Amino acid sequence: MRINGMRFLLGSRASLSLFLAGLGWGATGIFVRLLGAEGLSSYELLFVRLVTAGFVLLPIIFIVNFKKKRSPLDTANASDEKPGHRGVILLGAFMVLYYLGAITAFLYLPVVVAALIIGSSPVLAWALAYRENTSSKAGLGVGLATLGLIMLAIDHFLTNKERHGDESFELTLLGFLSAVMASLITVINARRLKRLGPLAPNPIHISLVTVLIGSAVSSFLVSDFHTVFATVRENLGLVLGFGIFATALPGLAIAYASARLKPQATSTVSIQLQVWTGIFGWMFLNEHLSGIQIVAAIFAIGGSWICTVSKA
Repeated sequence: MRINGMRFLLGSRASLSLFLAGLGWGATGIFVRLLGAEGLSSYELLFVRLVTAGFVLLPIIFIVNFKKKRSPLDTANASDEKPGHRGVILLGAFMVLYYLGAITAFLYLPVVVAALIIGSSPVLAWALAYRENTSSKAGLGVGLATLGLIMLAIDHFLTNKERHGDESFELTLLGFLSAVMASLITVINARRLKRLGPLAPNPIHISLVTVLIGSAVSSFLVSDFHTVFATVRENLGLVLGFGIFATALPGLAIAYASARLKPQATSTVSIQLQVWTGIFGWMFLNEHLSGIQIVAAIFAIGGSWICTVSKA
């Protein structure tokens, strides 16, 4: 009885962690747009985000290593064997590209449109591995989601051209390509972690490497540190929310949840990203979806859900 109660408690905490991860990542677009309105570029937003997250992650890594105990944030398949440093660095480097792609997409697209594309990674994963899959149900999900994303893209390009002409076409296209890149990188890293199996590195270590690489690289792309730090001081609350609530804490939460929940459960975080972003976009940015966009969003989210719950 006591064991069952403990399992229920851990399961509840893991489910709550999964919920918080989706909530935090769902707020990413809001922080990007609000800080972008203050004049920060994609590279500067990346720098501010990762440096702030690093102030949370570094003490946690230090405490875990100091105690020399297995962290509760280790993955379920963790092993005493350590993966090669090269593998961890590669995963971290790809995560830097993911963050840059997501930030750029949220900066130049309506946040819900960007989130629908970024969160379509379950669809992209199934499509890339179609030869290994035989599920007709998942095939239906791919078709629905693809149709929804195409509808969103066409509607947005046409509407944007009517309002702003051709001048913003390049930025809109950059936003779409960046969102696709972020979704693709999610799939690449997930497949690599799956291949590593028991040798997969601790997600916290990947996050730490991501912070170190991303902070170093983006620092060379910041044009004016004085202006950036002045903007940070004036918008400290937003910066802390961006780096902690939308970056560090979701990373810790998904690591905790992935060690205790089935992969199909944790993969629903991408759908949470889509839903929460739409809600936050409406609440804080006054973004509204047209009738066509609502239908397209239902197709995209529904298709992603079908791919997530379908077994290959």
